[in-house]
Amino acid sequence: MKRRTLKAFELMIMVAGLLMMHVIIGLVFESVIAAMLAYGLWMAAVLVVGHYTNQLRITQLRRLWGLADELGLDARAIAHKAPRYSASQWQSSQPENLQFFPAAHTVASLCDELTLMVATRTGVC
Repeated sequence: MKRRTLKAFELMIMVAGLLMMHVIIGLVFESVIAAMLAYGLWMAAVLVVGHYTNQLRITQLRRLWGLADELGLDARAIAHKAPRYSASQWQSSQPENLQFFPAAHTVASLCDELTLMVATRTGVC
């Protein structure tokens, strides 16, 4: 998923949550102050969770590209191992110029595979 698409998705979640909270707070509390507090808490929660998950994904991508560099693999070789994405998409997922987030499970399985390759290459396994 492109980074811009992910940000748009997070914004839609924030707006949908704000609308739901507006209805719930308006029905239950009927207070402007309570509504403002709830809006602030919701926006803070969405921003914190979004930032945390993005940092986890970036860390996973750093690990993937570190293992790939250790094995001498480029974006084309990664695309061969995970054909769901093209070589250009893998190239744009490098943390130095991050523009694309591959699926988390794809990155995790590639990390496991590359870790095994490094372990067998170094004779640790």
